Amino acid sequence: MKKTHYVFLTIVMVLIGLVYSCASFGVNTVNDPSKAGIIVQFVDGARREGAVNVFINDKKIGIIELDEIKGYRLPNGHHTIHFTRVYDYSWYLGSSAKKYFTRTETYRFEVNNNRLYFALRAYGPHLISLNYKVEPVVGLQQSTPPVLPASSANTHSPSTNLNAEQAMQRALDTMDSLLLQPSLVEQAIQRSFDTINSEIPNGSTIAILNSLPDDSTTIFIFEELTSLFVSSRNYIVVDRQTLETIRQEQQFQMSGEVSDESALSIGNFLGADVIITGSISGSGDQRRLRLRALDVKTTRILAMPSERI
Repeated sequence: MKKTHYVFLTIVMVLIGLVYSCASFGVNTVNDPSKAGIIVQFVDGARREGAVNVFINDKKIGIIELDEIKGYRLPNGHHTIHFTRVYDYSWYLGSSAKKYFTRTETYRFEVNNNRLYFALRAYGPHLISLNYKVEPVVGLQQSTPPVLPASSANTHSPSTNLNAEQAMQRALDTMDSLLLQPSLVEQAIQRSFDTINSEIPNGSTIAILNSLPDDSTTIFIFEELTSLFVSSRNYIVVDRQTLETIRQEQQFQMSGEVSDESALSIGNFLGADVIITGSISGSGDQRRLRLRALDVKTTRILAMPSERI
């Protein structure tokens, strides 16, 4: 009899704990943006499918599919939010299919009768951009802005209470403006290009070596960097196929960090005036992109920008 009572009490305590946990969490998904405290949209610049997981207060509360806009209603108070990217690479890896996960930082914010918009942008499996906007409601107390990275966009635009249709249109317009803003990675690429561009003589032949592991972030970085040099029309840029042919013929090691000696040897074989190599180091807020532009003839370092990504 005592054993039965013990089992019964254990079940009751577990149920009470679950009820308490759900009640204290208090997050609801809503279809009407006018009733949402948080509105999130996710897009991917590399593919036309995929999704992100949404975690509020370290609890997974749902999944957002590509191009989908979702709203969440939270009780007033302090909360945290972060996102993870889950991407199926079976189309690329075949029988050795595996999942790649990337995670944003945890963002702290306060809900106090306001709306927050989060615009997530990915390139393949990696989340490369998270811009946000705080929208206080006219006539209601304005909340304290969320504590987010300085690179994110934080603008206050008071609005009146909107109906469901008006709120959805406002959400679409807001997301469009946020998604157009350059990400931290894109800003780092542009600043790195500006630094190197100012130090290289016009008309130089440039070879850009991507010796980093082929994940979507490094592919994105070096493709964008190459595009900037080509678009400037000031240089002759060695194409990727030529680089690959030289690598195979001369058996150059181009995985991992390439030494200056190897880079200069590759530059000589290519007939390049300048060779550009790169590395990514650190993690989280300390993650940095470092590029080196080397003069092939003099071996002098022409520029060495370092930017947080």
